[in-house]
Amino acid sequence: MYCYSTILITANSKWATMNKQIIKEWLKTTKIPLTVISRELNISRNTLYTWMKPESDMRSNNVEKILEVYGNDIKNTQKEYEMGFSDLHQEEDLSYAGLLKDKINALTKENEMLQNMLQHNPWSDTVYEQTQPDFTTNVLITYENSVLRRMITDVKGINESKKLTESQKQRYSSLISVNEWFRMNDHPINDIIEKESLKSVQGYTRWLLPIVNAMKIMVGGGISLPIWYDFNKGLENKKQDIVKTQCYMKIHWWENPKRIETKNVIM
Repeated sequence: MYCYSTILITANSKWATMNKQIIKEWLKTTKIPLTVISRELNISRNTLYTWMKPESDMRSNNVEKILEVYGNDIKNTQKEYEMGFSDLHQEEDLSYAGLLKDKINALTKENEMLQNMLQHNPWSDTVYEQTQPDFTTNVLITYENSVLRRMITDVKGINESKKLTESQKQRYSSLISVNEWFRMNDHPINDIIEKESLKSVQGYTRWLLPIVNAMKIMVGGGISLPIWYDFNKGLENKKQDIVKTQCYMKIHWWENPKRIETKNVIM
């Protein structure tokens, strides 16, 4: 009877290292909870975590134990290694070339799926599309040499808004600095964002691009933030002149520079 685990166990020594690497990769990607694996193998979870480290090693008897219990699952979930076991007598270099090709194909498919998720997020897209703004902007952002920069473009609706006074419109227009790049925290528009609101915005954007790969999964295409403007901020002998807005953003993660469409609703 054909037994995958038997073939692995009896393979000659030049495949021993590959067997261990396969198990390491399987431990990192398997959907089986490590708690279950630990119980089935009578091996502590800490030991399993240790095995996942690149420099770690595992005894031959442990390799055999894992393959005996989970050999079929390893075979099904690690198809990129099938070439290495389809012919144990083929050259090792050719096997690795096949594994690399399969890995590239898998990553390509994963990337296509992520791009589709980001460009077609029904929930966030619906919220954004249904928002009726008082004014809109486009914001470009880049992250280079550990510096986050932004440029505001395509400001529309601010001068037509009936919810703002003429002096408010004038100050906003004087600070928006269309089509000019600034460090994120140095943009002139920050001069009229209320102090606590500015802290909130800066706290969110501080790691916006450095962790873009994580955030794009969490937030998809769109998010929203409350932004309060104090149009008398920085002016001597002037009381606060607060205008509260809700900024709805549609983030085009896949573009470079990253582009954010904003719809701003004056509360």
